[in-house]
Amino acid sequence: MSDIKKWFPHGTGTDNTGKLKVFCFYFAGGSSSVFRSWITATESIDFIPVELPGRGIRISEPHIVDVKHLVNELIPLLYKITQESPFSLYGHSLGAMVAFQLAWELQERRLKTPELLIVAGRHAPNQPDPSALHSDMSDEEMIEELRNLNGTPKEILDNKNIIRFMIPMIRSDLKLHESFTYVGQKLKAPIVAHCGDCDHDANKMMMNYWQDMTTENFALEEFKGDHFFIQSLGIQYVAKIIDTLTYKVDAIQSS
Repeated sequence: MSDIKKWFPHGTGTDNTGKLKVFCFYFAGGSSSVFRSWITATESIDFIPVELPGRGIRISEPHIVDVKHLVNELIPLLYKITQESPFSLYGHSLGAMVAFQLAWELQERRLKTPELLIVAGRHAPNQPDPSALHSDMSDEEMIEELRNLNGTPKEILDNKNIIRFMIPMIRSDLKLHESFTYVGQKLKAPIVAHCGDCDHDANKMMMNYWQDMTTENFALEEFKGDHFFIQSLGIQYVAKIIDTLTYKVDAIQSS
């Protein structure tokens, strides 16, 4: 299986030159399937869910627990896919950090950079992590905190076989999240930040600090819901993402 097929198991969109591609990064414990419904939500934008090692079709591969290693693996693939197309990045929670670091590394290497970075449900990189969820927690503590976050179905949390299978994946994702270090990174790309009005770890005040991460335009929007508002709102949220990106596409085409 090719690297492109492994990292982007749902495809890389059409070959339509100039069509915006949006690479999507999920939360800790998630997989590319989180964004599967986004792929067919519109014909004007190519949503491309990214699959990290250790889940989905890559379940037998070792997890990557260092964000610099992860970004180094991704950059050559993005270079191949986006040579003739503009692209943006979207990330929720853990995915927001990965997308930010990826955008920064592309900028530092003077490669093609995203037209827009959309981040959701994650505090700004220059702020301390308020989350109670950490990689060094016991299994029992981690399960209890997952209950509090309300993003994992009760049926899974109560199933000892399934949750014991998931815990190592979540723990590895948390190690990946904790590998990030903020050293003054600032993007030359606009940022749009989204938060849930009941998300205590990434509320509107915390998300507003994302404006310090860019020299370009910044926008912040609050949605109804907790940390996993992107799932509870469903198509309503996807429609908002499409509206935001369509505005960006129109700006690109008119420039």
